[in-house]
Amino acid sequence: MPLAVPALNRSAPRPWALVALATLLAASPAGATEVFFAGDCLEASDALRVGTDTVSYPGGIGIRALVFSNLAPCSALPAVVGSDADEYYGGQVDFELSTDGGVTWGPAHAPITFHVGYHFTGPTGPDTRRFETEMLQLDLSGGTLPYTLAFRESPSHASSGVTTIRAVPGGFMIDSFFDVFTEMSPDGSIWYPAGQTEHLALSSEHATPARALSWGKIKTLYR
Repeated sequence: MPLAVPALNRSAPRPWALVALATLLAASPAGATEVFFAGDCLEASDALRVGTDTVSYPGGIGIRALVFSNLAPCSALPAVVGSDADEYYGGQVDFELSTDGGVTWGPAHAPITFHVGYHFTGPTGPDTRRFETEMLQLDLSGGTLPYTLAFRESPSHASSGVTTIRAVPGGFMIDSFFDVFTEMSPDGSIWYPAGQTEHLALSSEHATPARALSWGKIKTLYR
């Protein structure tokens, strides 16, 4: 029996620019993933987390082109090798949602909270620090999502990642990602696992995608 999924709420503004940004970044060829920030805390006020995958769930539900923004607070990472830290963040996510198996997609946005664990594994060079990371919790619901539809990080799978921070003149080059196992609930009580993980990479409101042509298109979107 198909899952009963409420209709998509289309009454709120549609975040076309951020969704287009995620689509263009995901389509860019692989290359350097470091992003410049003035400070070495996470998540900076101009930081973005960009999803590069299309993720499907039972009942024809799908999400793609995720962009986390308006993130806070910007927390200092562990300073002693071998030490750990847990940090909690909030923000909003803009994305595309399908409720018909990917036949059609509509823009959506919602508030988001997530909890990250950091473990400082040590320096990898004179100016570079490496951290093993795990997204321990993520909750996404409300906003323009259909009523009762919700997404979360899987409580039974480790959503692991790595963060490196390299000191450069005037700031830091940071590379950070998670491969997140998610679940979807149509009613807030029964949860269904995704068919794929979501790769969430660190980006910035000021970052230049690997492909210059894509950057020109993004500038046009924001004019």
